[in-house]
Amino acid sequence: MLSYLTEGLEGVQHHEYHDIHSFKKAVDARADLWRSGKADERLPPYLIFSPVTPGQLATIDHFRESCYKRLRFLYLEEPQVLIVKQMLGPIHEMAAKEFMDVMKLKIWEAGQTSEICNMGSTTYQGKLCSKEADGSLRPLRARPDLHDWPTIILECGVSETPRRLTVDARWWIENSGGAVKVVFLLFVSVKRKTIRIEVWNKSTVEKQQHTGENDEEITTGPTPKNTILITENSVTGAPLKLKFKEIFLRKPKKKRGEANYTITEHDLRVYYNHIWPPVPDSSQEDDCKSALLTSC
Repeated sequence: MLSYLTEGLEGVQHHEYHDIHSFKKAVDARADLWRSGKADERLPPYLIFSPVTPGQLATIDHFRESCYKRLRFLYLEEPQVLIVKQMLGPIHEMAAKEFMDVMKLKIWEAGQTSEICNMGSTTYQGKLCSKEADGSLRPLRARPDLHDWPTIILECGVSETPRRLTVDARWWIENSGGAVKVVFLLFVSVKRKTIRIEVWNKSTVEKQQHTGENDEEITTGPTPKNTILITENSVTGAPLKLKFKEIFLRKPKKKRGEANYTITEHDLRVYYNHIWPPVPDSSQEDDCKSALLTSC
């Protein structure tokens, strides 16, 4: 619980919560700073409020639904702390939404649309805490209840706060008891126009550090599986593989044409270009204009 409250939040300002007006004032002040252009990507996109009772959280959540839909919450019950993540402008929101669309398109093309549900930023209850993602997918047949955990989670943030996003990945895998199979982390840099994608799941790996109490060579827990980097000129680490079983919790039926999904380098380039459309080559534009004039 302590790591959820502190790790990756160094330097984040703590606000004493009095009422919804104090919450709104703090959120608006941070948003105004970003809009003014005086903030850079090193400014953490987080705010911390305490003490926030469950009743006050319900009031904040209701207020957010009407005014602040770009906010994401992690609520810790025992210390009564609310950690707020702000989606910093349209680029970050687009990056999350467009990536979810890429995955849904792959599922649609394979004919499994009726088996998957987009749960968006639904709140899920963990161990004395609750959290929302920037995107989530739940298999309808394997988990038909509205409160069932999703199998796929997406978290998006700025590239200068990588430690906090890795805390998010750990939260989903640990608090779901392994029900969340894959967590995608998107590290977006507007300044450099890059997107780094990390894939996390629960794996058994060689232990990096040993203590006197536990000298085992291996450990099981949330682990980064692979990384893809998309820039203006290149895509490294592709393709991105999605296992059918990790999404739907059953083996693919080959007779029905079911199989694992592959997000190719081309798919990732198209995804990137939806966020940052390529600038037309001026020489090509001049050639086109000349051709039109000649034909006329």
